[in-house]
Amino acid sequence: MTAGSEKTMRQAPAWHAQAVALLTRQEELLQQLDQLSQRQSDLIAAGDTEMLLSVLTDRQPIVEQIAGTTEQLAKARVAWADLPDSDPWRAGISERMRRSSDLAAAIAMRDREDEAAMRRAGDAIAAELGSLGRQRNAAAAYATGTPSTGARLQDREG
Repeated sequence: MTAGSEKTMRQAPAWHAQAVALLTRQEELLQQLDQLSQRQSDLIAAGDTEMLLSVLTDRQPIVEQIAGTTEQLAKARVAWADLPDSDPWRAGISERMRRSSDLAAAIAMRDREDEAAMRRAGDAIAAELGSLGRQRNAAAAYATGTPSTGARLQDREG
C-alpha cells in the first residue's frame, strides 16, 4: 500500500481540516499580497507616488490578516509536530506550508528591492532639490537691486 492510498483509506485526523482551512486562507491572502506587491513595484518604477500610497494602504490589512493566520497555524502545528515527516497528512500540509513560505519570501525580496529603489529615488530627489536650492541662491546673488554684503573694490589712488 502506498502513502497516497493509505491517506485515502484512513480518515483525516481532526487537526487536518483546521490546518487546511488556515492554509487555504493564508494562500489566498499571500496571493492578494503578491498582486499588490507587483503593483507596488510597477508604481515605484513609474514614480506614481499617489497610487503607491493607495497600494500601501491596501496592503496593510492583508499583512495583518497574514500575521493572524500565521499565528493560528503555529498554534495548530502542535497537533502534527510529533508525526513523522512521512505521514501522508503531515506531508500534504508541510508541502502547502513550504509553497506559502516560498511565496512570502518572494514577496519579501521584491519589497526589499522596492525599498532600495525608493531610497535611490529619494536620494535623487534630494540631490535635485539641493541643486535647485543652489541655483536659486546663485540667481539671487546675481539679481539686480540686491545690495551686496561682500567686499567691494575701490580705487583709492585716484
